[in-house]
Amino acid sequence: MIRNNGNKGVPVTRSSASPAQSRSRVDSNRPYPPPISRSSSNGALLIALLATILIAIPVGWWNHAWLPAPVLLDEASAGPRFSEAAALNHTRVLAEEIGFRMTGTVGEMQAEKYIVRKLNEYKKLAEGNPHVKEFDVTTETVSGSHRFLLMNKEVDKLYTNVTNILVRISCGPPCNENALLINSHYDTQIGTPGATDDAVGVSVMLELARLTAISQTPLRNALVLLFNGAEETLQDASHGFVTQSPLFRNIRAFLNVEAMGNDGKGILFQANARGLVDAYAKVPWKHGSVLSNDIFRIGLIGSDTDYKQFVDHGDLVGLDFALYQNSYIYHTILDTFSAIRPGVYQYLGDTIATITHHLITSAPIETFTMSRDFVYYDLFGYFFFVYDWNTATALHAFLIIFSILVVLRPAFVKVYLDPKSAKTQRNLSSVLAFLWTVAAVAFTFVVVFVSPAILGAVMHFVLKKPMTWFKVSWNAMFLFTPATVFALITTHILTRVVIPAHPQETAVSLERRSWAGMMLFDGVLLALSTFFRIGSSYLVFLFLACSTLGLLLDRALSPPGNGSLGSHFPIRPESYILNTAVPFAMLAFQARSFSTLFVPLAGRLGAATPVDVVVGVVAGLIGAFGALRLVPLCARFSTRGLRRAFWISAWILLGAVAIMSASFPFDQSHPKRVYVQYTRDTRPWTNTPRTLDISHSDPASMPLVLSSVGKGLAFSEGSNSAATPPPLQHRQQHPQERSVTWSPLHPFTQFLDSYAFDISHLPVAASELPPPVVEVLESSIDLEKGEKTVALQIFHPHHHWSTLVFNTSLMSWSLATPPYPGLRTHIIREAGGHLSNLWSVNLTFAVTPDRLNLTLSLAAVERDTYQMKYLDVQSDAEKGGNGGDGKWRWPAAASSAFASGEILRRVQSAVPEWVSELYMATVVQEAVV
Repeated sequence: MIRNNGNKGVPVTRSSASPAQSRSRVDSNRPYPPPISRSSSNGALLIALLATILIAIPVGWWNHAWLPAPVLLDEASAGPRFSEAAALNHTRVLAEEIGFRMTGTVGEMQAEKYIVRKLNEYKKLAEGNPHVKEFDVTTETVSGSHRFLLMNKEVDKLYTNVTNILVRISCGPPCNENALLINSHYDTQIGTPGATDDAVGVSVMLELARLTAISQTPLRNALVLLFNGAEETLQDASHGFVTQSPLFRNIRAFLNVEAMGNDGKGILFQANARGLVDAYAKVPWKHGSVLSNDIFRIGLIGSDTDYKQFVDHGDLVGLDFALYQNSYIYHTILDTFSAIRPGVYQYLGDTIATITHHLITSAPIETFTMSRDFVYYDLFGYFFFVYDWNTATALHAFLIIFSILVVLRPAFVKVYLDPKSAKTQRNLSSVLAFLWTVAAVAFTFVVVFVSPAILGAVMHFVLKKPMTWFKVSWNAMFLFTPATVFALITTHILTRVVIPAHPQETAVSLERRSWAGMMLFDGVLLALSTFFRIGSSYLVFLFLACSTLGLLLDRALSPPGNGSLGSHFPIRPESYILNTAVPFAMLAFQARSFSTLFVPLAGRLGAATPVDVVVGVVAGLIGAFGALRLVPLCARFSTRGLRRAFWISAWILLGAVAIMSASFPFDQSHPKRVYVQYTRDTRPWTNTPRTLDISHSDPASMPLVLSSVGKGLAFSEGSNSAATPPPLQHRQQHPQERSVTWSPLHPFTQFLDSYAFDISHLPVAASELPPPVVEVLESSIDLEKGEKTVALQIFHPHHHWSTLVFNTSLMSWSLATPPYPGLRTHIIREAGGHLSNLWSVNLTFAVTPDRLNLTLSLAAVERDTYQMKYLDVQSDAEKGGNGGDGKWRWPAAASSAFASGEILRRVQSAVPEWVSELYMATVVQEAVV
């Protein structure tokens, strides 16, 4: 067992040899006497490493947040430069003057008119440009159906008369044979002005149309801009373009521009062609890696973009760009024009403009082929690397073999040169000690990795304090990083107790074995990740390269005789700095990406999801790679010093837990998402004809929300006293009922935990909107086959986003994708463009002589309520007010016109300020066919 000199901090070993023999043997093997004390050198090294880490982390953190200075020139003055000011003006019109732009509403129509008007203005700019022979603006309406998969849940989509605005800019027929497509959507999710999702994409594309119209560079390929009007309805418009537009046949590649946040650098989220990634390498600033491809592949991000339609249905190569930081505002009323940070549009716009210019002027896009057999990544936004998997495999294999030779050759050379020597057994014993150390390093990695998840489980299940880190994204690292440090120190203390010591143990043997163990563990991880073709293995490759170079640097700078695992000299400080500077800067960059993406995402992972554990797992993975760099450093210190560090880290961990336990998860800028729905149930058997349904998608603070809303519903206007809150039911206990009530949001409903207040007794002064009508146009029964066929027509003049839910064994239907066989629940979600109020579907289902009919449940969202909302925002903006301040309005006009507005206005006044609400008014009815 290794013992330690408590005064000197120098490990010593037991030995059967006499002191004289030991002295003679050690002196004969060392050119210089052993260090008597390393406490001062350890202190200096610790200070140097802390300085390196404290510099590296802010560098990585700052680099992640950096944005360029925006160009503040208007369209007339900007010339051939992308102007953030010009793009932001488009966003102001879309998000403030127009506001809500849900498919099928007045807002959608107003956005369409604005985009077409601006494109026609830019068409005039192209007149006289010898390089732009065609600038064609067209509007297509498409109808169809498709099956959509999200987070392992399927929904069958049907869309009617949704709009695509298209502009083709080219040099004429030679260019038209090969076209680059750029896509964004101008519709919004229910209840958000969509200043970034996706007015940012629309604004960038409008500015791109202006730049291309005045470009003086000859075009090689045509540019097709697709402004689609139905993405939030589960990518209906892009599906219609791929399957029906005559322009699609000449599309060779695409760029998709999206947003799930309103801050930071636009990231290259997904890529499936090496040629396109090579083109991306030409942009002024790079932010993207194959790591995001891996994240999408394993489903960690519960959303998708039009990229899916172009790849799955169009078999196209493309790139997917998005804003992703500060996704607290994603799909909420807080996604406003005023919340966009300067430089965000400039970064994304310059990126898209640069790559577009290259692809339409000089790139052979017709030769690009679909492949994911390549690796790409940026280093701090300044350096960008892309190479194929064969190159990656060769690089990884070379580094693994080279690092093994660097580590093991000094330890084994004597064994193989003189196998019969008396030293052979001692060398084999040294190898055994080394293997024990490698196992200990692996154990340390695993323990550090799981420790934040364990802490997350304690916060969630034991202390009942979930998501206390939510409102400040880096609070997750503040909570979980002390757990990783505590686990690192604890496991290293255990390592000294468990690992057997070699008889020839020197003062620094454990340090050197730990460094070698770190390298071999990295090598094993790199080999496994390469074998399974995990693109993000490049991170392990870079870490292993740093530790290998660090060891080589140590051998170059240390006195002669150094190099073996049993060297008498400690590892050089320069090696530690090399081993930590770049890895910690990269880990800080990844930690910033993690905190800005996954922490807000935790607010919509589901009420039943232990999000503290999920976030702890991701934080633990980052922390484990960082802790691995520090394992050799721990070996330099005495057990006494490590015990002192153990208690210090334990108290820091307890302090972090205490501070975070006292923190409330939400505030106005980082709110809890609550989905509020006024539900009118007209089914004949219901005993609750009117309910106020409330759902949430995270596990924190819902009782406070329910209490506030209950009091708000109980309060009677004109009276100072409050009545008893309405009865409350937990709909999670009735999953079939919940699937119908919230079906317009399917498949996101899998994340919702739902409650319902019975408000049937509450008086309302306003009238209800007429419900949709389900009509059977044709019906036939074949009892021999046991089938019934019905042709249905759904008429909804005052509603949109209607959904049919029914349980039967379907034989066939009129949708493009065949139904699944057997008895199951089917959900058909419909979306229609503005003024679309009719859709139809044919069903053939199994019947028996005693059961000839099918019961359908239909849920539809009030459309006219949002039109009143639009008019209110517009009039407020015309009066000089801010129509995009992130506040809902249910004015007197709306509440007197619709009963839903009257009830929802009460809820709005009652919810806490740290809640962001999505409001819906839905009618549920039943039809027997």
